Amino acid sequence: MQEGRIICGTLKHRRIKMPGTSSTRATSSIVKEAIFNVLKHRYYVDFECVVAMDLFAGSGALGIEALSLGAKKTIFVDENATSACCIRQNLLSLGLKRQASVICKRLETVPDDIFLKLLAPYRDITAVVFMDPPYKNRQIIISQLSRFRTILYNMHSIFILESNFDVASLMPELTHSVQHGDTFLTFLECGA
Repeated sequence: MQEGRIICGTLKHRRIKMPGTSSTRATSSIVKEAIFNVLKHRYYVDFECVVAMDLFAGSGALGIEALSLGAKKTIFVDENATSACCIRQNLLSLGLKRQASVICKRLETVPDDIFLKLLAPYRDITAVVFMDPPYKNRQIIISQLSRFRTILYNMHSIFILESNFDVASLMPELTHSVQHGDTFLTFLECGA
């Protein structure tokens, strides 16, 4: 198994395992740093008042970074059993198991009411949603963004979409876009 490193928060420099499967693509440290800098300096996110969702989670690195910064809870979703096992191992080794839920299913098949139940205790804080789907499937970004905007309609939420194309060109309501090499980061702020 490959290893990565946490780049910020109380767990900075701690190592995490990466699943190393052909279906996962690790987010580089430079891109992770860009994501969290934008969240902190553009959206003024206080992670101690955040519930995070790491969709298409892979190793869970983005959700673990959120927990390292003080997020109340992170919900991880990945359909790959190796990835879900890797996330659980990382959470256990870092002492974060109680602050997380790991769902090993294809995102599109997880019923909305599961997310509503998991989010219910956190309705009064900000939801930060990381979406890093397989690059080959552009349509899933749009369909799942629309779905989660509905699920989170009465919460202040910030979506971070990682892709290999400028999603903002398809959805002009997206508020901020940054490119790092071949990676586009697109942000959308919604709700309460």
